[in-house]
Amino acid sequence: MKIRIEKNVKNFIFIVVALIILGAVVFYAFNIPKFTPTPTTTTIQQQTSGVGKAVTTATIDLTARLNVKENMIAIESADPIEWSDTSLGCPKPGMVYAQVITPGYKVVLSYQGTEYNYHSGSSAQSFLCEKQETTTTQESTVPVSTTTVSAVKEFTIEGDDNGLYPSSINVSKGDNVRITFKARSQGVYYGGLDFRSSVWGDTGKVPAGGQTTINFTADETFTFSSYWPSSGVKKATGTINVIG
Repeated sequence: MKIRIEKNVKNFIFIVVALIILGAVVFYAFNIPKFTPTPTTTTIQQQTSGVGKAVTTATIDLTARLNVKENMIAIESADPIEWSDTSLGCPKPGMVYAQVITPGYKVVLSYQGTEYNYHSGSSAQSFLCEKQETTTTQESTVPVSTTTVSAVKEFTIEGDDNGLYPSSINVSKGDNVRITFKARSQGVYYGGLDFRSSVWGDTGKVPAGGQTTINFTADETFTFSSYWPSSGVKKATGTINVIG
């Protein structure tokens, strides 16, 4: 009788232990956190911003121009760059550009030994820079006579939210003019100023205490104005008087 009781106790203990183990297995089976792989975003970001986007937009444009597959285009170089003016290193004849440092990118692609230069600004929307080599060659062979080159007339115009100082300057017709625009450190809204005209376009934002320089050839009298860059509110208007 004693032996039977001990055997029943052992069986009971075995059953209890088995139930505990089974309960633990079931608990962990339903409570183990599910693994969700983190999507890899590095490649996507590289292709939608910065130099990666510059390469992507350049490649898309060139494959469409040449009607070839993307894997047939070679990437020779792709670099951030600071262009010396708003032409982004690809000025068009007869156009005047604000002489302000403009960040952007330069991408060089090639197909069957021919290189294609793509330029862009901070938006990284690349465009093919097709410089007219024949024009460049012709200009380089024409001697420059110092008697026919006008000296550059330089001016400095300061601005704040209340005015331009000076508000007008006088130049002669045909003068090569360089104006440095300064946004005063005092009396200027935190967004700075930009200086616009029909001759040089828009200088872009000049922060308080900052400056930018533009160049143009004097042809006829015109006005220019200062604006708040963020809202486009006009603050003051000045005049370039062209005499002769």
